[in-house]
Amino acid sequence: MFVSSSLTGGGAERVISVIANEFSKIPAIDNITLVSIIEDKVSYELNKQIKYIPYKGINENKLIRVIKRFSFLRKTIIKEKPDVIISFATQVNIYSIVANLGLKTKVIISERNDPNRDPIQSTVRKIRDQVYKLCDGAVFQTTDAMNYFEKVGRFPRTVILNPLKANLPEPYEGIRESRIVTVARLHPAKNLPLLISSFKNIIRKFPNLTLEIYGEGEEKNHLIELVKTKGITERVFFKGFSNSIHNDINAAACFVLSSNYEGMSNAMLESLALGIPTICTDCPIGGARMVIDHMENGLLFPVGNQEKLEQYLELILEDFSLREKFKENSIKIRERLSSEKISKQWFEFVKLILTE
Repeated sequence: MFVSSSLTGGGAERVISVIANEFSKIPAIDNITLVSIIEDKVSYELNKQIKYIPYKGINENKLIRVIKRFSFLRKTIIKEKPDVIISFATQVNIYSIVANLGLKTKVIISERNDPNRDPIQSTVRKIRDQVYKLCDGAVFQTTDAMNYFEKVGRFPRTVILNPLKANLPEPYEGIRESRIVTVARLHPAKNLPLLISSFKNIIRKFPNLTLEIYGEGEEKNHLIELVKTKGITERVFFKGFSNSIHNDINAAACFVLSSNYEGMSNAMLESLALGIPTICTDCPIGGARMVIDHMENGLLFPVGNQEKLEQYLELILEDFSLREKFKENSIKIRERLSSEKISKQWFEFVKLILTE
């Protein structure tokens, strides 16, 4: 049984849908159930063998909502009788562990962000650390994240990177278009003002250059106002959520991830797989440095360092041979992170936990 907050357009939700779909192809697995406990909206396709059970709550006060979600999940576990629960992200992990108390089902959690900073509230982080001691196993995206939880408990753990989508378009062939792209939730953690400010400072050298920002989020209005203040509204485009994101960005000159902290960015992985020259912050919790070899298949810059970001943007935009080198090297990630390979790693870890 997989447990997620929803199946809307988030990174964790995409990964859980990919793994569930791959598991549905494994003969040794009889039944797969996917439970969402926050929203019942679906943005990702599931194979017909997967049973989808969403929580359909109505407008309730916070305490009632929490109690009903725990009750819903526990009743679902009892009814479905899974051998193992695989849950994604802190809030859902806590729900899954607590809802399973006293039952025989194993629980594998997956942490998807920097545990030092997410959740923001220190009290919630302390609760998380105590509850996680009750899990049967844990999967992390980075070694740094895994090491954080050494102090929490001695449950089995492993690092598994995110899988790539199986149907990514082929890398773009031809002269790249004069545009920078980013794909991110419009949230303070993504530090998009840094990218916007850097873009403003380099456009005098690149008169046709544009910036496209894909994604939605709470910072959208603030970012729009920032762009207006800087006088670059005709050069910066807020594209929202796209169902054809890979085709939309494939011909771009450069992809940038400017986050202050990040788990393992799916957008970054897909940019590398498409061969788009990629610039990322070397931010906690170490996801970018696990896949980007600086100056070999992309560029890493220190968190918040606008001068270095501007330098690297100009380098990418001006150096054709470097762009081609990055493309040749970065597309190798397609084999390393194929959905089949990553799902096999998950399956092997599940088997390990079931034999513990």
